[in-house]
Amino acid sequence: GTNIDRNSLDYRKCDFLGPTAFVFGTEKWGLNKSTTKLMDQLIYIPMRGMVQSLNVSVAAATLLFEALRQRQVAGITPEKGEGLSKEYYTQKIFEWAYPEVASWCKNKGRKYPLISSKGEILEDLPRTIKLRY
Repeated sequence: GTNIDRNSLDYRKCDFLGPTAFVFGTEKWGLNKSTTKLMDQLIYIPMRGMVQSLNVSVAAATLLFEALRQRQVAGITPEKGEGLSKEYYTQKIFEWAYPEVASWCKNKGRKYPLISSKGEILEDLPRTIKLRY
């Protein structure tokens, strides 16, 4: 909103290179005091013109893209699962890309099918499972 806390900082002046957690308040009430006491820094996204606030999804996207931009410039953005085992990385990519197929595989007690570098499932699955994607 338009009421900016005096102790808050313009998001463009923040350092998001280290561990970062964003907490968003409601448009009307913001965050409660017990929550803000736990935070290192209150931040805001400057507004221009007749805009008084952003939808929470727009605010989240703005901050996440800034954090990503800073990490890319610093060369510390994981690109291929750095820091994770290959097995865990492959499992998570499949679960994020195909959550219902992953659930179906778990229910059947079977391994996840392999996926191509383009994210395509490389195995013939029952038609009803594949049609969901």
